[in-house]
Amino acid sequence: MKPLSPTIATLALLTSLANAQAADLLVTISEETTRITKPLKPDGYPDYVAALNEVFRQDTTPDKNLAVGIWKVTGPVDVSDKMRPHFFQTLGMDDLPPD
Repeated sequence: MKPLSPTIATLALLTSLANAQAADLLVTISEETTRITKPLKPDGYPDYVAALNEVFRQDTTPDKNLAVGIWKVTGPVDVSDKMRPHFFQTLGMDDLPPD
């Protein structure tokens, strides 16, 4: 029997990792294992997107945020109805009326 090629072995590993549930992964979230220890997602793992948002918008207010001005000029193009409330809340501005 021929041994598995590295590509097939890698695909098999990735498939098994993709099927793993959060409860199956035994990782302790602490300063010893990751630099981001909060905020956490409901499954207990770090919410990296929320953590980056916290870091990069520390001193940003809507009146100093270029994105707010751009959205006021261009309007809410290509923002789905489902995403609108979260999107504008994240920017710290009121929802804009649809075109």
